[in-house]
Formats: sequence, structure tokens, C-alpha cells
Amino acid sequence: MSQVENQQVSERVRRYVVDNFLYMQPGYELTDEDPLLGKGIVDSLGVMELISFVEDELGVQVADTDVTEQHFGSIGAIARYVERVRAAH
Repeated sequence: MSQVENQQVSERVRRYVVDNFLYMQPGYELTDEDPLLGKGIVDSLGVMELISFVEDELGVQVADTDVTEQHFGSIGAIARYVERVRAAH
């Protein structure tokens, strides 16, 4: 995946997070590396929603063993995970 594609994935994930988890907090400053769980942006159910988004909208099948904070802890982590999985296929 090129840097442009990675950036597009980041933007799609950001849009999903803002629309589904931050809709009550307009103007919230969220960077690609902000910890989604640590800042209380998502909870465990929110992580499951993010996994569904990655599978359904980004076309990446998420293995149970890949459901970690390393892969789903931030917008940047999700984009890097998607890039890695797509490159492996």
C-alpha cells in the first residue's frame, strides 16, 4: 500500500470514529496516534464496531489473534494493520 493509500485508510477510519464515537463532541482534536481506548473515545464494544468497519468497509478479514491494542489502539495503528494485511495478500 502506498503512502497515499495509507493516508486514505486513515481518513476513512478517522471519519468513522468521528461520526460514530465523537458526534457529541464537535471540534474534538484527534490525532492519528491518540489512544482510542486510553482517551475514552471507544470502549470494548466500540473496538468490535471498529473491527466490523475494517472488515466490511476496508475489506480486511481480522483474525481473532489480531484484536489487540497494537492493531486497534489508534487510527494510525488501524491504518498500519490494514496496510500490513493487504500487503500479505
